[in-house]
Amino acid sequence: MFEAINVSGHRGGTSVLITTAKSAFLCDTGLSFSAPDTAKNIKAALGGRGLDYILLTHSHFDHAGGTPIISEAFPEAKIVASEHAAHVFTRSGAREMIRSLDIASAKLDGIEAGEDTTSRLRVDIVAGDGDTLSTQDETIRVYFTPGHTNCSLSYYFEAESLFAVSESSGFMLGDIIWPSFMSSCRDSLASIDLIERLAPDYLLLPHSGLLSGDDAKAYPARIREETLQKSEFILSRHRSGMPENDIVEAFVKEYFDGIIRATGVQTEESFVANAEALVPRLIAESDN
Repeated sequence: MFEAINVSGHRGGTSVLITTAKSAFLCDTGLSFSAPDTAKNIKAALGGRGLDYILLTHSHFDHAGGTPIISEAFPEAKIVASEHAAHVFTRSGAREMIRSLDIASAKLDGIEAGEDTTSRLRVDIVAGDGDTLSTQDETIRVYFTPGHTNCSLSYYFEAESLFAVSESSGFMLGDIIWPSFMSSCRDSLASIDLIERLAPDYLLLPHSGLLSGDDAKAYPARIREETLQKSEFILSRHRSGMPENDIVEAFVKEYFDGIIRATGVQTEESFVANAEALVPRLIAESDN
């Protein structure tokens, strides 16, 4: 049996500790500015036990930004991510974006962002589709699950029938289901199909927590419907001749102002950056 503990140091990040009888895994490291608090939460939850792996689902600031501070607090833990994520971490422009979005998230709550740790972002184990990770009592199958980004990985814990999925499969904000097809709607739908095929007993969603039983089984159909609905919101306006910038503005008004702002899970700056990426990519994908 396992335990999944939300150890995030801030509501806008995502970091979940999964412990079994003999092993411990951290799924994502959350925001950089809150990483010291996340590290304290991990230490309290582990109670002196070690951390085996840090499993990064993708390279975005709110999922991987805390990696340097947390890996320094747990030097025994191996950092796992995709080859593309490892490349992203070497790019100065990407590190600058991670830093600027972290500062914006901290500022939202009147918090100082602290030191810039982006130069210390790294990956110890580059993993890809079909790879496995093993500990004394757990085998994890790695799946490439693009759609939100092209560096997204999901992790299936075989002994537990637990699938820790990337944001390509969306997430939940209370009763709200939110799709995240930033790089490709088709790829996101394929990632959702994968959940349906594996039919895990437990589903760990980013920003959301753990679903089990009927909730886990029902999730793929629900997120597929929301993905198609948000896609049609964009494409119907494109078909009517609306300029891309106006579509982005309409999308932000409808969904950030109408839904996301009140949750505090994402800054407007981050939401707009995502919308500015997904709208032209979705239109290009639909036109091909």
